[in-house]
Amino acid sequence: MRKRKRLAALAIAAALTCALPSVAHAQEDSLDDFAPEASVDSTTASLAEEDDADASVEAPDVQDEGSQEPAKPEEPAAPLHKSTWAEQDGVWRYFDADGKAIATAEPGFMDVAGMRFYINASGKPAFDQWVLADGAWYWMNAQGNPATGWQQVSGKWYFLDGSGKMQTGWVRPSGSTWYWLKPSGAMGEGWLLDGGSWYYLKPGSGAMATGWYLVDGEWNWSSPSGKWRPNEWVRQNGRWWYRWADGDYPTSRNGVQKIDGNYYAFDDNGWMRTGWYYDGAQGKWLYLSPASGSAMRGWVAIDGEWFYLDDRCQWVPNSWEYDGGTWWLRWATGGYASGGWEKVDGDWYLFDGRGAMLTGWQKVGGSWYYLRESGRMATGWVEVNGKWYYLNGDGSMRTGWLFDGGEWYFLDNSGAWNLEDPEMTAYAQGFSSATNWLILVDTEENQLGVFYGSYGNWTCEYLWRCSCGTAWTPTPKGTYTVTGHGYSFGSSSYTCYYYTQFWGDYLIHSVIYYKNGTVEDALGRGLSQGCVRLEIGNAKWVYDNVPTGSKVYIY
Repeated sequence: MRKRKRLAALAIAAALTCALPSVAHAQEDSLDDFAPEASVDSTTASLAEEDDADASVEAPDVQDEGSQEPAKPEEPAAPLHKSTWAEQDGVWRYFDADGKAIATAEPGFMDVAGMRFYINASGKPAFDQWVLADGAWYWMNAQGNPATGWQQVSGKWYFLDGSGKMQTGWVRPSGSTWYWLKPSGAMGEGWLLDGGSWYYLKPGSGAMATGWYLVDGEWNWSSPSGKWRPNEWVRQNGRWWYRWADGDYPTSRNGVQKIDGNYYAFDDNGWMRTGWYYDGAQGKWLYLSPASGSAMRGWVAIDGEWFYLDDRCQWVPNSWEYDGGTWWLRWATGGYASGGWEKVDGDWYLFDGRGAMLTGWQKVGGSWYYLRESGRMATGWVEVNGKWYYLNGDGSMRTGWLFDGGEWYFLDNSGAWNLEDPEMTAYAQGFSSATNWLILVDTEENQLGVFYGSYGNWTCEYLWRCSCGTAWTPTPKGTYTVTGHGYSFGSSSYTCYYYTQFWGDYLIHSVIYYKNGTVEDALGRGLSQGCVRLEIGNAKWVYDNVPTGSKVYIY
């Protein structure tokens, strides 16, 4: 009987085992919901209870797969955002330290987790940027909070109060140091004019300067309030004295002082002087206005007498006076020079019987003299109305032959240098020109003649020294025609002016002017590359007066 029960139990177990293949497919979907070994054991145990107590039941073979620890449950993922703003589903939210969203961004200022933030109109918090709210500017830092105190933004310093508002104007963050902030909020530096007073803000720190300080090599002084104290006039007990910026004042030991473009003098106690004053340093007398104290200039009537004070306000004993279109020389005694020669400051002047200074040609004692427009007697070579004259060392005009500078000159009876070269003039008569002008150039003598007239009737208008080509770069000889004119030509290092073209690249032009300021103005010898050089004024005359088509002959 027991054996039959055991066989019956095994049959049931076999039947259950035959059903496992179909269940195995189910395990692929949910192994947790199906445990075949547990079912077999339970059934076997149930059937075994029916056996006798002394009967033994053989357990199925079970392979030892080793000792295995139970699998640990997976830890939950750490929050992505902690104590910060982040965008979630298109909306900006603030996440606390546990990563929990505790606030949604709303435009304007908002307080979250004990901090203040600014949300733009787009719903995004402001970071590292300026925001304008309630009429004030705020700088939102990298954490999105309003910055306070000194902040450097884009290389400029700003000061924001405890609430983060940007400050302007005068501020004193701490201690006794003042700063000035521009309307833009940026810290000011250097000189500042505010409320009619000047202040100096130290470069770099922006701190307002007080006491003594150095600016561009000069000392300045500002009061404890920061106001720069300029030099100023002070009236006291009906008298004037001058106070410097440091509070000191000039006295006689300082000599004459130039203040606002005028000269003043002071006594031993610092009071401003008036009237006559002797400047020992210059050895000259000054006259200080009784009204203003400033040294006077020009002609001044003092106690009924006239005195002349020059541009430096110094009394000039022998002074010039201009009246009625004429210059007069007034002596220190009050009288005037008249009727002859007078030497003034090393130069000679001539006066008529009335005392009027003479100019131009004047004949004295049988000799002619030339007095320049300034009245000074001329010596040496002078040009008058286009003609040259030579005046001896005593001013008298020279006539006849003159040897000067290694050359001979002939001065006619009028004293004028005879510019005409008889040989060149005779030579010119054999040429014709399409205009009334003819130019001849003597390359050996380096002189250029300008003639006016016609064939057989040419008159030498000008005879000038020139510089023709060298022996290696000679000026081409022959008959040519003026083909054009130009203002200038040259290179990066030099310029020549007022050229007249007579053949190809060959020109009559001025001497060479170099860009470094020097001039190659030597004339009378061959120096050029083939062109004909003239003094610039003569080159301009040819440029202005000798027209295209005029004949040019070079020999």
